Amino acid sequence: MPRVAFAMRARADEHVLLGNTEVDSANGKAYFRRAQAYEALGKLADAFQDVRELMRLEPSSKEALTFAG
Repeated sequence: MPRVAFAMRARADEHVLLGNTEVDSANGKAYFRRAQAYEALGKLADAFQDVRELMRLEPSSKEALTFAG
């Protein structure tokens, strides 16, 4: 994972841990990062809700398709 991507994911994890979970409703990447953070915390229902929103915003998103498995 590139250094910048790692830093962004760590930042997303920190925000979720602190309860700062609002994202820009038009920003698919923000939904993906928050989904990763939720997954890391074992909050799978929240993670999949964000992945569904990402897929609605960006139907061909490689990240969403990879995450959804």
